[in-house]
Amino acid sequence: MSLERALSLDVDEIADVIESVGFECTDCGDCCTSDNEPLAVTVFPDERRRLARAADSSPDEVAEPSPFGGNETFEWTVRRDACGDCFFHRNDACSVYEDRPSVCRTYPFAVRFDDAAGEDTEAERSFELGDATLVVGECEGTGRTVTRKEAVELAREVKKRAVKEEREARAVVEEYERVEPPDGAVVVHDSEGAHVVERDG
Repeated sequence: MSLERALSLDVDEIADVIESVGFECTDCGDCCTSDNEPLAVTVFPDERRRLARAADSSPDEVAEPSPFGGNETFEWTVRRDACGDCFFHRNDACSVYEDRPSVCRTYPFAVRFDDAAGEDTEAERSFELGDATLVVGECEGTGRTVTRKEAVELAREVKKRAVKEEREARAVVEEYERVEPPDGAVVVHDSEGAHVVERDG
């Protein structure tokens, strides 16, 4: 099971890869803005509430149903502005940096449990971690010096995210109950059940 595999991830092994790749955030904002592809920053239910508190807003004002799906989806994403950029990216900075989601905390690193990680691409490299894979996305911050302490701290966040993703996925399956959305609405299924959300526009 992927949850058990996530729990057994070795933080030092992840840190070894991060150290070998090298990383330092340059605050370029590329991961916060839309280019040619839709920006979709996944958020967990607790992160959705935390972002709402940080922005003094409601959860529906800071997160929206994933853009990848029809009238039923299985994840929330950070709300985007009219340009497709992250709702919280303001004046070339994150307005909720201390409360940013785990996807942002770990970018450009992520763990996958696919049996085959696939071929490396120009935008993505992968490193084996036993029966898991550490994927490194395209980012101008890679290749820069990182201390062992920083690598370990980031590795802990990467493992924490992997465990959280697997727990969420398991809970979504357990909580799933088919709900037919009314016209003009979408249903988001998460670990806390089904949520009917009116579509924007």
